[in-house]
Amino acid sequence: MCGISGVFALRGHELTSHPEELAKAMADRLIHRGPDSSGTWANGRLDVGFGHRRLAIVDLSSAGHQPMTSADGRWTITYNGELYNTAAVRSALGLTLAELHGHSDTEVLVEAIARWGVDRTLDTVIGMFAFAAFDRDRDELWLARDRFGEKPLYHTAIPSMFAFGSELTALRAVPGVPAEIDRCSVVELLERSVIPAPYTIFAGVRKLMPGSRLRVRRDGSIDEYRYYDPTHVALQTPVVDRTDDEAVEELEALLAEVVRERTIADVPLGAFLSGGVDSSLVVAMMQQGGAAASTYTIGFEDPSLNEAPAARLIADALGTDHHEWIATGTDALAVVPDLATIYDEPFADSSQIPTTLVSRFARRDLTVALTGDGGDELFGGYERYRLFAQAARTQRIPRFARRAGGAALLLFSEDWLDRTGAGPVGRLLPRPLRRRTGKRVHTSGAILRADDRLALYDLLMRVHRDGPHLAPGGSRRSLVSTRSLFDALQPVELGMAADTVDYMPNDILVKVDRAAMSTSLETRAPLLDHRLHAFAWSLRNDQRVRDGSGKWIMREAARSRFPAIADLPKRGFAVPLDNWLRGPLKQWADDLLAPGAVAENGVLNPPAVQALWHRHQSGEADLGADLWPVLMLLSWSARPA
Repeated sequence: MCGISGVFALRGHELTSHPEELAKAMADRLIHRGPDSSGTWANGRLDVGFGHRRLAIVDLSSAGHQPMTSADGRWTITYNGELYNTAAVRSALGLTLAELHGHSDTEVLVEAIARWGVDRTLDTVIGMFAFAAFDRDRDELWLARDRFGEKPLYHTAIPSMFAFGSELTALRAVPGVPAEIDRCSVVELLERSVIPAPYTIFAGVRKLMPGSRLRVRRDGSIDEYRYYDPTHVALQTPVVDRTDDEAVEELEALLAEVVRERTIADVPLGAFLSGGVDSSLVVAMMQQGGAAASTYTIGFEDPSLNEAPAARLIADALGTDHHEWIATGTDALAVVPDLATIYDEPFADSSQIPTTLVSRFARRDLTVALTGDGGDELFGGYERYRLFAQAARTQRIPRFARRAGGAALLLFSEDWLDRTGAGPVGRLLPRPLRRRTGKRVHTSGAILRADDRLALYDLLMRVHRDGPHLAPGGSRRSLVSTRSLFDALQPVELGMAADTVDYMPNDILVKVDRAAMSTSLETRAPLLDHRLHAFAWSLRNDQRVRDGSGKWIMREAARSRFPAIADLPKRGFAVPLDNWLRGPLKQWADDLLAPGAVAENGVLNPPAVQALWHRHQSGEADLGADLWPVLMLLSWSARPA
């Protein structure tokens, strides 16, 4: 795993700095992604420069040094990632190890591009990656990102050049890169806790979409193409008629294969073990394939948030070399001041805290850790899929009646409803409605007023609905997901497909990548394999979700190995944010939320932010989830550039 950077001069312009010097300055900001070595390259005309920071995983010798040029001299690559089918690609190219300088996947990748071109190579390779490749003969720059978006890639075009980097911080080393805040991105952050691709916090900078490649010519024209779209898989994969036993058997064989491929490394390798079905099956397949697993779990003192006991049961059943850390509140809170730097642009999924902690814990021994990410999206694991299905039933009500009912629920303010729910009248309400009454009632009103299932999904994915008020001048963006997806699938399957192109790459994978790479740890997600993805969509619906529970097929595969956890309810990687913001994090938050500090930020509405903070501190409502994006934005703004 590595960090990449580079610049490409546009026709009629000259680079203001030597391209290698500029690429090096960019790459030096990515040393956490690649502490083992660095490299730069420039073409003969000095109008292209690549930078690289290396975290050596496969072929630790200098034969894996980057940037790397193909044997015919035509292509040069700077590459971040791992290919899992390197041997198969090498064989398809007709190459032997004796014909190569070493055994790195980088060399095989650049030779594949040299012989097949970028597009055929992307259709052939299996892995997680982001890379840039310069074609000397056609004088073109190519960028590409893996199918599901495990590895990041940012880019921008300014009058003199096109620039790219693994993180936003690399681009900020380039003179003239736009730094104007995108207010619509701020609204997305405040309401969804993330800034979804292709957007970033800066109006003039973009993220390359997952499963996409991009070609840049000297005249500045850009040709972008999505070579892998999970929505097409969801819509076009035919259902295969299998018995339950046949489906489980096929799943187990596929799991064994994808896990085996991801255990190839020349450095210490282990796994995160949460105690859930997904990571437990990954570890079981590691052991089955002969990779002695070291497992790492982080727990908290609060029993409701502590997955360590379940993880310990799995580790004992499998006989892993298990490592457990029960983190205190002090341990967790010590991470908070680092988050703005770790995540590089504002990011506000609060489970970033335990993810950072477990990454630091595992890095003491490991350089590579396997994870269970992707199982919920592939096999219907999230509870909100069932909530989405329930909400979708309201679409059967005539539209005029829904809109009238929704308008009635929105007549009273959230504040008034919260006070009512907390007062004597609240005792007449069902217990779940007595806390955050206003938000629950307003959400119900918004559900009734939703025009279609696309609007419903968008509603359920937004933590907070007041972004434009908190950040004046910004507005919501429509989701990336295509409307055809929302018209063709039933609610549970629709939620899975939409999450695979939206929530998973923009939240889950960002969270894990930045947390792990901040401590120079490579993570690999075996469940994010396009063959497993196609298999998941070839299942009958009841082989994913049965009797109201998701991931039926994964639970069945787990049942024979560790029955004690096969039917445990899913628990998120959560932190007690509401209590922390009234306790040990209160002073930190107070400083960031001071009216003068908020006003100086220039993006947020100080009175609206103060009202949110006061309501939370008074105990009138638990607003930690609403406040966390505000705090992450302010913390990011206050960090050194």
